Amino acid sequence: MKKIFLFIVFGLFGITLWSQSYRQKDSFYPFPELASRDSAQIYFKKLYFACREHNNEEARLLMSRIQKFQDTELRQVPKGIRLFTEAYYQLINNQLDVALKNYQDAQRYFEKKKRSRSAHWAQLGIANCYYYQSHYEKAERKYLSVLESLGPEQIQLQNNLTINLAILAQQSYDLDRNQKEHLERARRYFQRAIRGGKELGDTLMVCKGYNLLGTLLSIDEKENQSMAYLDTAESLALQAKLSDELAFIWCNRGYVAIEKKQYSKAIHYLQKAVDSFGVRQRYNMLSLAEMRLANAYEANGQTDQSLIHHKNYATALHLNFQKIAQDRIAFYETEFRTQELELKNEKQKQSKLALEKKSLRMKIFILGLASVLLVLILFFFYFIRLKNKRQELEQEQLKSNLNAELIEKSLEAMDQTRAEIGRNLHDGISQQVTGIKLGQERLLTKAQEQNSPLSEQIKQQVGYLDELYEEIRNVSHQLIPAGIEHHSLKELVRMSLVRFLKDYQVSLNDQQLNPEFLRKDNTRKYQLLCILQELAGNVVKHAWEANRINLSFYERGQELIMIFEDNGKSQSGELREGVGLRNIRYRTQLIGGKVSFENKQGFSCILHVPII
Repeated sequence: MKKIFLFIVFGLFGITLWSQSYRQKDSFYPFPELASRDSAQIYFKKLYFACREHNNEEARLLMSRIQKFQDTELRQVPKGIRLFTEAYYQLINNQLDVALKNYQDAQRYFEKKKRSRSAHWAQLGIANCYYYQSHYEKAERKYLSVLESLGPEQIQLQNNLTINLAILAQQSYDLDRNQKEHLERARRYFQRAIRGGKELGDTLMVCKGYNLLGTLLSIDEKENQSMAYLDTAESLALQAKLSDELAFIWCNRGYVAIEKKQYSKAIHYLQKAVDSFGVRQRYNMLSLAEMRLANAYEANGQTDQSLIHHKNYATALHLNFQKIAQDRIAFYETEFRTQELELKNEKQKQSKLALEKKSLRMKIFILGLASVLLVLILFFFYFIRLKNKRQELEQEQLKSNLNAELIEKSLEAMDQTRAEIGRNLHDGISQQVTGIKLGQERLLTKAQEQNSPLSEQIKQQVGYLDELYEEIRNVSHQLIPAGIEHHSLKELVRMSLVRFLKDYQVSLNDQQLNPEFLRKDNTRKYQLLCILQELAGNVVKHAWEANRINLSFYERGQELIMIFEDNGKSQSGELREGVGLRNIRYRTQLIGGKVSFENKQGFSCILHVPII
């Protein structure tokens, strides 16, 4: 039971360390936007780290798997990242021309998508291609250009650029040992890369920096510092299990030992480097280690061993060139197969597109036909509805015309009746009253001559007859406006107000009423007087507690505005349009005007009459 418990504890501890190391490694990935766990994206990420650690065998296996992906899987990864990762693989396999083209395509893609950080990584790859093509000046200009454009947060990319610039400076110093400024520049760059690697926790970068700086200081004959840096680099490589970097450190230790004439020590380290590079089939590095080992044996006086390793050096070079050729053949075969598949897919797409177009045309035809039928149906129902609506309007207009004709006939009949009653009152009853009055006046004269006590009573009767005559005369004039042909509207309004509203306080504002307005238009003048009479009658009949009336006339443009107001209260409290108000509305229509009524703080009527 105790053993099982310990196994579980150590297992969990190991899983925790593995997950932490994976997360730390994942943080060095230059494309943080590729965060998905889809299979294609994971393979490209693994390929990047295999290339970064120069793990050619794993990189080759990953690349062969990626080449078998379908288009749907590849579309999960952005095109720029695919181009960048494939270019990195081609770079470490010395396919420099192809790598350079892919890096340039990746840069253009990132710049188009406005991803400047990723574009800087593509520019680093382009500069590395220039370096491996031996265009050192061109590579250095590119490194410096990218380094100057970086922000302070892009430490990982700065580390890669500074260590490459340090290697170029070291090469310049190797060519001319008198140019000490190259040595100082290389040291500064190496130290900067080491600081950046420590800041990021990038063990590979720190290890590589210590390795190259130690080698540089050995050239400058600073042996103690050189050995300390190389020891540190070897310790870090062993801890992090960086096999390729460890073999490179051994190769550099052997080189330093040869420079110090410590040939046995050199042979020991170089043999370890040869074995490591040979197992991992790093033929380019193996050729370098074999050449240095042959030089160590030759300097140590072991000619036979030197010859053997010179041959091994030649064999490694041959294998390296052969591997490069095989990789290029495989690459071009893959490209040919890819193009063949793309052509096949393109033909299938064209065929599918043609079918889709045909289907689309048929759908468009059916849809168009259905749309035409729908439009025709809608138009049919629209015309039917329009016809019905027109008939309804005609019926309403006919009804309105009939009502208007009825009202007009009614008003004509009423006006004729009023005129007839007025004439009867004026010509009949008025004359009879006048005759009676004359008889009473003669009786009054005789009674006064005889000093009869009845004279006062007769005199009183004569007064009553005068009042009756005046009342009859007023009523007849209300029914028939007197002198309508000979008086202006202004004069007729004044006479009507004095006669009809003598028991009310009347405020008349007719300064803007032109005396010539409607002077010759007796019909419209008559209708306006009838409207005024109707309004006056409305006050007498319906205005409760009314004692003040305001009547105003205003000219506004081509209109005469008449405002009639009283301060009375409606007995019902509401404005109800009876026969009188409806007659006012119709008479207003007859003269082409507009009218509105209100009953808020008293009754008011606003009439608009066009001036023509």
